[in-house]
Amino acid sequence: MAEPVYIMLGGLSDKEPSRDITFGPETYNVYPDDEGYLVNYPGKSDYFYRPAGDPPANLGVPPSTSTKITRLITFRDRYNQEHIVFVQGATLCVVVDNGFELLYTFVGIDYSGRYFPELFIHEGLLVVLNFGDPPLLWDGYKKVHPLGVHETPMSPDVRVQYSPGSTHATDYGYWQWYTSWWPGVRPQSSPAANKDADSAAIKGVYQCRVQFIDQYGNRGRPGPASRLWTIKPKITVTAPSAGAANFEAVQYACIDWSPPKVEDHIYGVEIGRTANLHVDDPQGGRGAYDLFYTEKVQDANYPTRFVHQISDTMLMAGSTIDLTVLPPSQCSIGASWAGRILIAGLENPAEVRWSDSGKFGQFRAIQSHMAKDHITAIVPVEGGPQTRQYSRVIIVTRSTVETLYDAGSAVGLLNQNFAVGSRYGRSIVSVDGGVFGLWNRGFGLYNGETFTFVEAPYFLKGKYMDDRHFVYSARVIGDWYFLSVRKDSSSANNNYMVMYHLKMGKWYIVKETMFDLTVWRESLLGCDDSIFELFKGNYSSDSVVDIDNLMPEKSSMATERSIDDMHFLIEPSTSATASVELKGLSYDENVSNSRAMVLTGSRQRSGLGKNSHTTPVWNQTNLTYAQEPNWNANEDVWVKPQMSKNISGCMHSIKLTLPSGNRVRIKAIRIKFSDDRRAL
Repeated sequence: MAEPVYIMLGGLSDKEPSRDITFGPETYNVYPDDEGYLVNYPGKSDYFYRPAGDPPANLGVPPSTSTKITRLITFRDRYNQEHIVFVQGATLCVVVDNGFELLYTFVGIDYSGRYFPELFIHEGLLVVLNFGDPPLLWDGYKKVHPLGVHETPMSPDVRVQYSPGSTHATDYGYWQWYTSWWPGVRPQSSPAANKDADSAAIKGVYQCRVQFIDQYGNRGRPGPASRLWTIKPKITVTAPSAGAANFEAVQYACIDWSPPKVEDHIYGVEIGRTANLHVDDPQGGRGAYDLFYTEKVQDANYPTRFVHQISDTMLMAGSTIDLTVLPPSQCSIGASWAGRILIAGLENPAEVRWSDSGKFGQFRAIQSHMAKDHITAIVPVEGGPQTRQYSRVIIVTRSTVETLYDAGSAVGLLNQNFAVGSRYGRSIVSVDGGVFGLWNRGFGLYNGETFTFVEAPYFLKGKYMDDRHFVYSARVIGDWYFLSVRKDSSSANNNYMVMYHLKMGKWYIVKETMFDLTVWRESLLGCDDSIFELFKGNYSSDSVVDIDNLMPEKSSMATERSIDDMHFLIEPSTSATASVELKGLSYDENVSNSRAMVLTGSRQRSGLGKNSHTTPVWNQTNLTYAQEPNWNANEDVWVKPQMSKNISGCMHSIKLTLPSGNRVRIKAIRIKFSDDRRAL
């Protein structure tokens, strides 16, 4: 019978037997490289330098390995500086050289003392969301502070006084207030310059209020209005000095307010005043108590006193204070989208809110959408069939997928899909033209209109996913989808990494204890008890290729063959001794047996004067694996295992165990099947 050659790039699967090799559930720590080889996972290396004893003083002290690191993200701030930020225990930290700096200590919701906040980047700023803590923002160089303005000003205090030089101001002394509250030049107009319908001067009745502003222009909730205060009409004042001309004095109001007590990122205030509330004033009148016109915006400084100066006519020609703006609420899910920040995981689990466009810390009660179920993820989408019309964001709930779009000045609902949802929100990430992850019906891509599900092993969802806690993490890096999970939920740590190649459509599993991962320059970083560079270790773990249900073409359950010969196509620089276990399954006899085999010749490049191997022969002298990259492999080598006995069966399974300590690169396996022994 012909000897079929199987390319060793197949991924994990539970498909029926076929000519393509598919891997069984015991396969781990192998994946394909860019040159068509199946390679073993090299492991990880610590990002920090941890010498024996105390490190040199100039290097700094790395974070302790006694507390797990649960979240990890890298970003470039607005000053073009790169940062590695991580969550260890209850602390948010940033890597500084070989040490770290504490940024914030969480006090909100945790999982057995571990925190798993949402971390994402918004226009060069790091946003941190953890329910029970205020939404946080870090710019990369100053201290962490709340997102938006949560502090509300107290009601301002207003004192009414005549201008200096007036006989009515003698209680305070001549010009005594000049240096503390008088603006320096006597204004030509006054707030109380209004007249009634008969052109008779009337007094002014006003209220004012204060609103805090942060360094990004986000406004917080306005403080309560002041008491009503009254200003008299203009009067003629006799000059205090003999021979001086009399002048027209105007009564003014001075407003005092308390500075921010808690949030030092507040950089300024907006001061608003009503128009005249006097019942006889046709310009104002009753019913305008909630309309405050902006009289002054003081930015990037900390004054706490202001003198009202302009007339009502000038005041009403300007804008009004925005009384509907709110700070963000406590939340656990969020994303950056179209100049806005979206948040969910609120007290109402089906609600999503979004900020003003360009004012990412300002939220409003009307800027919200009520989904049909509990929200599990918010994922912005770029590209796809609707990219020319809309910028979209996917709202994933436990039973639905709902798409919002950006209409410039507002956010609208584009569509709702009630057929598919996901309880695994953190598994869903953005890919070109849609989102990919684990839905209730399986892994698949959603492009905003339709679902395209991919074949995946049943044991991935059944044994590797946990929908009760958001402790897992997913990333798309290049053509790879990575998902850190807890197998069987039997570990307190994420102890496996699921890998899916988006173009090949193949699944692989790596045994790696890792809560989160991110890209850092040329490396892929993960975190557990430290921060590690993944795929850059010393091959400290075994790898297993488990090939289930192997059957040659034109065979069936009614046939039974034996494997008479087997060869592995291996890259010549490989240095390892691997073990092979072959099993045969016979349905009619209900018998299963196995034999262990050892690959011969897989250490044929151990150097002259050492072990001698008869087959195969690679005719290079004095070149060892350790001498790479000087080693150049131009061909592959067939390596034949020693077989002690032929194994018969309807189907066969092969378990190839690659030991730790060496790199292995395998391209294919060639198997010689016997004729059907039942036909003999």
